[in-house]
Amino acid sequence: MHLEELLWLKTVPLFNNLELPDLKQLASATQLRQYDKHHILFFQGDPCHGFFCLKSGAVKISRSTPDGKKVVLRIARPGESFAEVPVLDGGPYPATAETVKPSLLYFIQKQDFLALLDRYPALSRKLIANLTRRCRYLVSVIEDLTLKQAHSRLAKYLWEQAYQKSSNRVLITLTLNKGELASLLGTAPETFSRILRRFQEEGILSVQGKRVTIHDLQKLQAQI
Repeated sequence: MHLEELLWLKTVPLFNNLELPDLKQLASATQLRQYDKHHILFFQGDPCHGFFCLKSGAVKISRSTPDGKKVVLRIARPGESFAEVPVLDGGPYPATAETVKPSLLYFIQKQDFLALLDRYPALSRKLIANLTRRCRYLVSVIEDLTLKQAHSRLAKYLWEQAYQKSSNRVLITLTLNKGELASLLGTAPETFSRILRRFQEEGILSVQGKRVTIHDLQKLQAQI
């Protein structure tokens, strides 16, 4: 693996405390894979062979209910890892992972990673911290679904995509289609569309396909 790729692995929160010799050891257990849009990395219930770190693109993590309904749990972004839990507990993948745009991912084999954990206690601590942050995120999602109304959840999602921009007017390209985004936010597609129309009528944003222009971040934040 080239030095540039090793340095990229060091930007992943799970690995950012590893020194170069340790990164080289990690790299020996890592495969760089490229996938087109809508490629299934694994299905819910599949045996776990390893986990992924996303270098570029986006990956949708979803679960299917017994009645066949698909629920979007989260979108993995560049620099994030996913599917670590079944590596640790020996169970199957608890959700389905699908690319939503062309993506580059590092795949880390289960047995190789477990061997690394045995040799590098610091990596085990980082993994625990990473999973703890994931738990905190899920708690906040449950809180939002329980306590916030649908328009507040949508406003929060859009604001989180835009708040790092320096301008009050921001262009966002949605990764998911409207039905998938409605599922992620725990609302019906019809309700999602109705809220978007209301935000447009109030001059907060405008929509063209998957392109959303936020005209007033302060007004958007006030909806949260």
